Amino acid sequence: MEKLSETKFEFVAENRIRIFRTGKTLTVFNDTELISGETEFITDYERIEPTKTHLTDEEIQKVDYKAVWNGERIQIVFNKYLDNPAIQKVNERLKREGQKLVLEILHGTYFASIFRDGERRTLIGIKEINRKKAILYGFAEKPYEIIAESYIENTRHNKPQA
Repeated sequence: MEKLSETKFEFVAENRIRIFRTGKTLTVFNDTELISGETEFITDYERIEPTKTHLTDEEIQKVDYKAVWNGERIQIVFNKYLDNPAIQKVNERLKREGQKLVLEILHGTYFASIFRDGERRTLIGIKEINRKKAILYGFAEKPYEIIAESYIENTRHNKPQA
């Protein structure tokens, strides 16, 4: 439950707004026990703008990128399963798809979308992309955008579809 009249907002970056909503969280332990508490729900929204690029969809998907975000290494390789080979074998036995990174476009804006078992889970905006780098934005924490650099340029001409 939330109290819409107590909604607040602040601009945390030029194209980013944070909305604070007050509500109640109910935790049910069993048929007779529950705990109620005031909670502040925080949601960030990022303005999307058309991606700056001269590449086609096919050209973008042939370039692999790598980046570091908050100490974590991120590989951006489109149309390839993200799970390690052992997990892929388990997924195959369970008839699951696993995690896959897919390039999507909405009104001129490209997104790196992470799908898990065929369902979109994460959407990362692409501000600018070329053969040397990609600027990704919309992350939940600072830094809200990162620069990913290509590391295998045009080596996957005939990459298999996963």
